[in-house]
Formats: sequence, C-alpha cells, structure tokens
Amino acid sequence: MLPKALVAFFLSIPAAAAILGLFLVWTPDVPAKVLPSLLMFFPLWICVGAATYFIPRTKVAVALMVAVACVGFALIEATKYFGIAGI
Repeated sequence: MLPKALVAFFLSIPAAAAILGLFLVWTPDVPAKVLPSLLMFFPLWICVGAATYFIPRTKVAVALMVAVACVGFALIEATKYFGIAGI
C-alpha cells in the first residue's frame, strides 16, 4: 500500500500539471483563466491521485502516470511548435 501511496502522491503532480497545461494551451484568452486554473490544480491533483488506487498493480500505475505526464507535456510542446496553441 505504501508504494501505491507514493505513486499517487509524487507521480500525480506532473500528470495533473500536464492535464491543466493542456487546458490552458488549447483555450484562448489565457490570462483570464490563469487564477481559476491554479485554483483547480489541487482538486485535479487529488482526483488523479485517487484514480491511481483504481489501478490494481503498482507498476501499471507508475507506467500510466509517467505516460500521462509525458504525453501531456509532449502535446503542449507540439501545439506550441505547430502554432495552434491558444496562447
């Protein structure tokens, strides 16, 4: 149970940041949404951390959280590179 708790605590932070970053990159008028999105980070982090407990194996949970974070940050960079970002 301790390894899964550590996964839920440490690896859900980058995953939640990637999800929130995708929201901020894909929506226009970002300066008006910065403060509400910062306020939404904590509930999103809690939801992503709680979702790791639904995954039965710890190794799969680690792989999924790392994959979500990597794909999310890669999508952020790709939208900025191709010029389709809202910012």
